[in-house]
Amino acid sequence: MTRRNGAILVSFLVLAVVAVAQPQLTLPPLEETENSVMDSSGSRSTTVAELPLLSVSSTVLSTSPSGTTKVQGVVDRKFIALNSAAVISAILDAHSTTRCLHARTCREANPLYGSNPSAARVWAQTGAITGGLVLFDYWLKKSARRSGGSYKYAWVVFPAATVTLHLVAARHNYNIAAR
Repeated sequence: MTRRNGAILVSFLVLAVVAVAQPQLTLPPLEETENSVMDSSGSRSTTVAELPLLSVSSTVLSTSPSGTTKVQGVVDRKFIALNSAAVISAILDAHSTTRCLHARTCREANPLYGSNPSAARVWAQTGAITGGLVLFDYWLKKSARRSGGSYKYAWVVFPAATVTLHLVAARHNYNIAAR
């Protein structure tokens, strides 16, 4: 692996980790802020500058059969493991594609990339597509948890299919590049 490809691979891994990691922002209640003002009726008011502009949470409330409410994280170990495998297999596929194209033993079959894409285009589009799939998977899992329906584990299908397809494509590309 050349130094440039190694730098691209490290950059892609960093972007993948940032895309998968979901921060939780917690803000104190408005009553505890320093700038809130007590008016004559005894209630507190706050200025617009104190209101949060962004509220990100990766937890969802669900009710168990016993009637208690528990907090479940959308981004849990299963989610991180499956989507990390999807990202790693996409990286492997992109590497094998660029290696095969560099050896001039193949042509790209995916119409999104073109018949002879540059390495930068392969890495950029693979990163964008994989990031989009991770975000879609997050949304799918979050929606399934909220609805509590029979499709509770449908979010597993996309990363599993992504891993399978990318590994098959990577093996094929490495075989062609070795000729």
